[in-house]
Amino acid sequence: MHRTILGGLIGAIVRRYRRRRAVVHLSELNDHLLRDIGIKRSDIRHVVDGAGRPEKPVRIDRPARPQTLLLRPIADRRAVR
Repeated sequence: MHRTILGGLIGAIVRRYRRRRAVVHLSELNDHLLRDIGIKRSDIRHVVDGAGRPEKPVRIDRPARPQTLLLRPIADRRAVR
C-alpha cells in the first residue's frame, strides 16, 4: 500500500513539474508564434492543463532551437521515442 501511495505522489510531482515546464516554454514564445499555433498568451495555462483544447491534447517537446516548440498529438507519443 505504501508503494502505491508513494508512486502516486511521485507521479503527481512529475506531472506538475512537466506542466510547469510547458507553461514556461510556451510563455517564452513571442505573440506571433503563439498565434501561429492558435494559443493566446492568457490561455497558456488552460491549454497545458488540457482545458483549452480538450478534443486534441498535445505533447510539447523541447527542440534544439529555443525559439520554437514542436506540438504533437499525444497519440503520436510512441512514434517520437
